[in-house]
This record gives sequence, C-alpha cells and structure tokens, in this order.
Amino acid sequence: SAKKDKVKNEPQVKKKLSFNEHREYEQLEQEIEVLERKKKELEESLNSGVLDYLELEKISLEVKKTMELLDEKTLRWMDLDEFVE
Repeated sequence: SAKKDKVKNEPQVKKKLSFNEHREYEQLEQEIEVLERKKKELEESLNSGVLDYLELEKISLEVKKTMELLDEKTLRWMDLDEFVE
C-alpha cells in the first residue's frame, strides 16, 4: 500500500509541448538569432576603435542588455526543447 501511495504522489511528467508552447519555441529560435546578430554587430562597433567615450558606454550597456535577454530566451528555449518531438 505504501508503494501505491508513493506512485500517486509523484509529479506528472510532461511529454510534449502544448500548441502555444510550440509556437513560443519557434518564436524563441527566431528571436535568439536576431539577438545573436545584434550582439555581434554591437561588439564589432565596440572593437572598431572609432567611438568616443559616451558612445562606448552606450553600446556597452546595450551589449549587456542584449546578452541578458539572450540568456533569458536561451534558457526558456532549452526548457521547451526538452519536450520537442
């Protein structure tokens, strides 16, 4: 009887994505691509050697925000990717 109770209390294991999650997964792939391109362009600007201090500071902040967003979206994508069939 204790064995049966144990099985009942285990969480349900998710096996596949809902329609909305699948759409989100596909959208995240596109957003990640765009963010990676943006990050690369920003980094190229930073490394160009032609920016003044204020521009460097502004672009550095933009790179930081872009990387944070990229990390967030990548983590979510990885969560969803576990359930893609």
